[in-house]
Amino acid sequence: NYACHVPALAFDRNNNLWVVQIVDAITKPVMHMITAANLKKDEVTASDWNGINLGDFKGDKDTRILICKHSNMIFISDGTWDSKLVAYDTKGTYEDVSDDKFLEWTKFIDQDGKVFDPSYITWLNEDADGRVWIGTDVGVVEITRPETAINSNMTINHIKVPRNDGTSLADYLLDAQFVTYIACDNSNRKWISTRGSGLYLVSETGDAILQHYTEENSPLPSNTVCSVVCDSRNNSVYIGTDMGLVEYKSDSS
Repeated sequence: NYACHVPALAFDRNNNLWVVQIVDAITKPVMHMITAANLKKDEVTASDWNGINLGDFKGDKDTRILICKHSNMIFISDGTWDSKLVAYDTKGTYEDVSDDKFLEWTKFIDQDGKVFDPSYITWLNEDADGRVWIGTDVGVVEITRPETAINSNMTINHIKVPRNDGTSLADYLLDAQFVTYIACDNSNRKWISTRGSGLYLVSETGDAILQHYTEENSPLPSNTVCSVVCDSRNNSVYIGTDMGLVEYKSDSS
């Protein structure tokens, strides 16, 4: 109608631009891609874009897009209640998208055969090993091999933290915590922000919580942490909260 709402866009490793818009009908392309070559034209026209339908995925204001650097996969989440996650395989080709494949996920099966069914998918990030970390309203899970996400038999890794109390028991990483953002530092450790529980630093594989920063034990002005970004040049970690911005000098190598 009067506007074209674009909540998410990103460049892939070949500098092609992918754009997700909000549509009012599943017959309309929700994702569009323009190649790096066409993007350099003096005048870009509609015919320079590839329009892509993603089943009944229509996008929303909190849509996220993750374009993997270590594989041909793209992941898109609408971020709404009962979130959908679309796994999209470009097949490594961009001029022609006719051979691309996608699969929509609304819930997952973990490594133990249990159903993981979050209400919200809040963040997507790829780590240095090419694994995709998914933040939700009930913790963190991982897609170990992203290229398998277009197969309906894929299982996720529901990350566990051993209790180390002499038993073989473990707890799910940030179980029941509302995750808002996930960032990776130079050591491939994960900085995970939450809504209400501050900021967590976890090990590379997520099997250990290294630090837990809150407004009670650190300079954080609030336990509502909205975002976190790691600067690869100087090991600074920037932490965005609902009460201001904090810079932390980490010990990442």
